Amino acid sequence: MARMTERVSERVMERLAQSEPMVLPKGNNSPANVAQMIERLWAEMPTKRRVIAKRGDTVIYGDYIELPQVLRRLQEVFGLNYSIWFATPIFHENTVVIRAVIVAGDTQVEGFGTATIRNGDVETAVKSAETDAVKRAARYFGIGAFLYEKGLTETNGNRTDTDSTPAKPSRSSATAEKGELPNLPPDLKEAVVHAFRSGLGEDDTTFEEGYNFLRKYASPKQANSLIRYPDLVEEFCDRLLEAEDDSDIRRLVGELVNTAISRFRNKEAWQDYYDYDGDPFED
Repeated sequence: MARMTERVSERVMERLAQSEPMVLPKGNNSPANVAQMIERLWAEMPTKRRVIAKRGDTVIYGDYIELPQVLRRLQEVFGLNYSIWFATPIFHENTVVIRAVIVAGDTQVEGFGTATIRNGDVETAVKSAETDAVKRAARYFGIGAFLYEKGLTETNGNRTDTDSTPAKPSRSSATAEKGELPNLPPDLKEAVVHAFRSGLGEDDTTFEEGYNFLRKYASPKQANSLIRYPDLVEEFCDRLLEAEDDSDIRRLVGELVNTAISRFRNKEAWQDYYDYDGDPFED
């Protein structure tokens, strides 16, 4: 699943077309430094890898750079002699679109970023759209443009041995310690396995494998809160594909954990949120 899978409507695109046109770079009038500046702007930088989509047994990966890397490159080349500003966000249904403009010297570039508003969280969507817009604008300077040359990577089944970049950014490589696996009622455990299999797109995922996957991104307390509600488990797996960096993952985990805690305090049953035709499974 690619980030922002929903297509922005024609109405939004029409409004974007009416916005101010992009001012193309005028060039740098200091020939002594122009070659070095261009080389530095276009230089490759460390990337992370995430799953873009799954099509049957085929997994499609794409590399990306994080916003702090973009800002660091701008500062390395221009010092603090640059500015970034954002146009007023455009909202349409569950989508937010933001225009970012970067000005450095006599060069001005712009980019548009989009994000989906989930569960009414407008603030998070706006932040994601701003990040997307800045990175797209920065590519007109050449920052991150090397990613277009690298393209996407397709693999069948497991990733190749030469692919050493993690499929998703993670804050830790923690796995459940002995005795940490929660002891769930059989029906809830079965539903959780179903949620992991649906969210990850893997029909043979076991309860332990799913829980260990969750623990890569969440603390034991957070994981044990989420595991009580299968719909949150499936939503986590699904939305994780859209996360750009660690901050996105932290927001995602925090949002879902707060939902789980609220439900638990209100004594809400998991069956109220997750209904499926369960099939027996073996650990």
